[in-house]
Order: sequence, then structure tokens, then C-alpha cells
Amino acid sequence: MKNYTILATVVMAIIGVGGIIGTTSGFSFTSPTSSQGNSPAEQSAFEGHVTVIAKHPDGTVYAYRQSDNTVTQVGKTCAGVALFGTNGTAGTIQCGGAGTNKFQYVSVGDSAAALGDGYVFLNSEVQRQIENVGIGTTNATSGGKAVSDVVATLTMANGSKTLAESGLHDGAGTHTAGGVPSSHMFSRLLISPTIAVNNGDQVTVRWTISLG
Repeated sequence: MKNYTILATVVMAIIGVGGIIGTTSGFSFTSPTSSQGNSPAEQSAFEGHVTVIAKHPDGTVYAYRQSDNTVTQVGKTCAGVALFGTNGTAGTIQCGGAGTNKFQYVSVGDSAAALGDGYVFLNSEVQRQIENVGIGTTNATSGGKAVSDVVATLTMANGSKTLAESGLHDGAGTHTAGGVPSSHMFSRLLISPTIAVNNGDQVTVRWTISLG
């Protein structure tokens, strides 16, 4: 049985609240405005935060970034499929038919194209790495939060590049083929300012989702 714990929680949060707002620390879901005039800025406790750290081969840190991110149409649809079954949509948002897996692959790319929820993969992917830093989920305590981390360190091996984007995926495939996605991208972020990398540099991307 596939692990859809994070996805299930995401969808239940969407059902229970009114919308999504961008924040300086990532994304969060907000409660709807009630007839009594409660502020829509009142937030539920589901938040995402992404950090990017770049090091030279000798271990010297030369770049640190924190970026907003956008949950894609594919990510939202795949979350629904995880809970309620295969969707009838063919093409780039065919989640169940292509097999939605745990979102544990991190990619980096060199396109600074504007954020939008229509992306199905990075605009210009450079490299991808399955999660290779074992953190996982920290259990919630009474009244506290559970924190789920997906962390991957990529050793750059494709020449000199300027990293400007990162994505979170459920597979190793880098593009769509035959109308069916080879993997799904849950979220995309812009790396700003961009980061110049060379072979041997290490880039660690950490996606943190707080629940509760």
C-alpha cells in the first residue's frame, strides 16, 4: 500500500478551509470569511517552507535561499486521487492512471519563468535526486505540530549552470511521454536570487510541511 499520508492530510486541509495564500515562508491555507466578518487572514495550521543551500566541494557554504512555492494543478489533483480514486482526466493530470507515488524526488532547473500552477514539470530541468537525507516525519505532540521533511542533496554533474527553480515530484521521470506523465510535480518554487553552480558543488533542497 502506497504511502499517501502527507497527500491525504493536504486534501483534508483543503476541504476544511477556504483557500490558499502565499506567505514569505511558503504557502498556507486560510479559513473562509464568515457572516460575522472573521478575517480571511486567520490561518489553519498547514504550512510549507523551502530552503536551498549550496556548498563548494570543500564544504564551504556560498548560497542560502528561502523561497515561496506554488502547488500545481497536478499536485492538487493527485492529492484528490490519493483519497477518492482515479480521475477521468487524460493527459498531463492523469494521476491515478499513471500511478501517483510518494512525493520524494527533488529537481533543480535553470529557468526563471514566473510561478504558476499549470506546470507539469520544471521549465528547464538540470538534475533530479530522490530524497537522500533521512528525516521524514516528526510525530505531533498534544496541541503541537507534525513536521514532514523531504530533503535531497544533489551533487552537480552537468557543467556550469545558474539554478533558478526547484520542483517536488513523485518519480524519476523528467517529462511527459505519450500523453501520460512519467512523474507528477506537486510543487514548484523559484530560487531567487539565482545560484551559479559548477560540477562537484552540492545543492541541498529541503521541503518542510508542518501539520497541526
